[in-house]
Amino acid sequence: MQGVQSVRCNRLTGASQDLFESECEPYNRAAADAWLGHHIAAFYGCCVFEVIIDSQGNSVRHEYALGCAYGIELLVGSEGKLYADGLLQTFAHLQEARRRFLAQSIDVRDSSVFHYEDAERFKLIDFRLGEA
Repeated sequence: MQGVQSVRCNRLTGASQDLFESECEPYNRAAADAWLGHHIAAFYGCCVFEVIIDSQGNSVRHEYALGCAYGIELLVGSEGKLYADGLLQTFAHLQEARRRFLAQSIDVRDSSVFHYEDAERFKLIDFRLGEA
């Protein structure tokens, strides 16, 4: 996947395929909305891995669902959890983002937000289908 800066690969669980699908579809939904599309990490699509190596150089492929991975834009800068870090209550632009995600049936309860203090530059990752 040329140009991909960050890859998410789901840990192997009984629900890996369902979880994977519930995480990919929202990127397509959000990207189709001009406002939301500006406030999510770029989505580069699905990919399959043969090998995953941990920081010690050991193969950990047995811990992951290798066909359940997708590439997204690598985001750097200030980061926080939308709910756990109280950002939603603090910033009106994040409240607006939550409202717009919910209108698309996208659950942002576990989302991380980069550049959360900046109403123009903020971007979310880690969302899935749902109505919470």
